[in-house]
Amino acid sequence: MAFSTSELQYLDGLVSSYYENGYKYYVAYTNTNINSSSSSAQTGTPDMIVYFSQNEIKTSGYGQFTIPSGCVKCNVIASDYYSGYGSTYYLGERLLTTRVNASTLDIPDYEHIFSNAVGTSESVALSPNPYGMEMKTNDTLGACTFILSVLLMFSCLIRFFLR
Repeated sequence: MAFSTSELQYLDGLVSSYYENGYKYYVAYTNTNINSSSSSAQTGTPDMIVYFSQNEIKTSGYGQFTIPSGCVKCNVIASDYYSGYGSTYYLGERLLTTRVNASTLDIPDYEHIFSNAVGTSESVALSPNPYGMEMKTNDTLGACTFILSVLLMFSCLIRFFLR
């Protein structure tokens, strides 16, 4: 299940806030392993989980991360509404943060991931990018744009010197 619009908005604010406090690296992923008979707001199970670190979080493949010591783990319940017994209640977001020791993180393939982790893999979906952090993507359009830019610059230089 992909990130909902409310989760993305909440994540954007969370990433910005932690970035301002020196936590420049993050891994956020959906948590779809929720009992379908009750909402996450009822059970206290997080809709998404986010790790923040002041040191580099490394990745070696899709869903494989090395989390350094001193990271902050945020369990986010971002369910906006709960309906039951004919009534609808606004619950808002709830956040539980804990400090974690160094560990490896293996996120299942069916979860959606946003991260700016540093590593050897080009297969991790990297976003949001609120402060212009370096992004690594496997994007054909980006490669084509780069090549066209180089060719345009090269042709301008040739024209300049042939005058």
